[in-house]
Amino acid sequence: MTEQPTLHDTLDLWDYRRRVADLYASVRGATPGEATWLNWREQRDTLFATHPQSAIPPEQRAALEGLPYFDYDST
Repeated sequence: MTEQPTLHDTLDLWDYRRRVADLYASVRGATPGEATWLNWREQRDTLFATHPQSAIPPEQRAALEGLPYFDYDST
C-alpha cells in the first residue's frame, strides 16, 4: 500500500518547485556571465543541501559539498 502524502509534504513540494522556478527566472533576467552562473550554482547547491524535498537523501545532505558541474564556458 502506498502512503498518502501529508499536507506538509504537499506544501514542501510546492515550495521546492516555486524556489526552482524563481531560481531559473532570476538567471533568465540576469546579465549573462560567470558571476550569474556562480550564483545559480550556489543557490542550487543550497536548495539540494537543505530543502526537505531535495533529491539528496537527508543523511547525505550535511556532507554535500556541492553538485558536480562542468566548468564555466562563456561561449
